[in-house]
Amino acid sequence: MRPGADKLKHTGAISRIQLILRWGIFVPVFIVLMSGCGPYSETKKLYPRFSEKDLLSIVPGKTTKKEILGLLGLPAAMARKGMNVILSKPQAGTTTLHSPESFFEMFSLEKGPGIEHVVYYYQSVYTSQIGFFMITVGSGGSMLLGKPQPHLDLELWVLIDDEKGIVIDYAYR
Repeated sequence: MRPGADKLKHTGAISRIQLILRWGIFVPVFIVLMSGCGPYSETKKLYPRFSEKDLLSIVPGKTTKKEILGLLGLPAAMARKGMNVILSKPQAGTTTLHSPESFFEMFSLEKGPGIEHVVYYYQSVYTSQIGFFMITVGSGGSMLLGKPQPHLDLELWVLIDDEKGIVIDYAYR
């Protein structure tokens, strides 16, 4: 064996080990640095039927039933004297049965609700979802999301004289 050949083999073995160690540390550090994570929040309108700005265009005594339907679409519920009302509440995940009186009680009618009166009920509902996202090199990304939580934004009651087709009054909260 040549003098110093033993030393070359030994030096080559150390450099391979050093190379493996360098890449073994560098690659995971690189992946961590190139990854991202953070909080995630999203809000979606379930029933984007109206906003407070839309209410400015409703003029009692002038706005017609047809204009209400054009502006707001079909109501979530309709109440008429003597007819029970089925109301779906997505924010609670329930459907409930109501008496029509509960829809008329916010309006002051001299003789009480007549057969010509109908109340259109609208609701504006949105969902919010909070979660956590993580983006990693090579896998694209993943989301850990919580369950969407529905929230009631606005409620609107429109009292209409169905025979004349005119809005008598409205209330919202």
